Amino acid sequence: MKMIPFMLMLLMGLGLKAYADLSGPAVIVDGDTLSISGNKVSLHGVDAPEKEQTCRINDVIWSCGYKATEMVRQW
Repeated sequence: MKMIPFMLMLLMGLGLKAYADLSGPAVIVDGDTLSISGNKVSLHGVDAPEKEQTCRINDVIWSCGYKATEMVRQW
């Protein structure tokens, strides 16, 4: 019976996210992730292709992940 409260606390904690004040230069990892002082930071509400991911439009394959990463760099 003592295991049930522990399991409930564990399951409830899985949905929590950590928030912290970070400072330093941001390094672009890919279209939706930055690295600040060695900490990975996901951009809230953004879902982008991974850096090495390719996409296909009208049977033409292009580097959509690279393009997404470069767009964040320009931003």
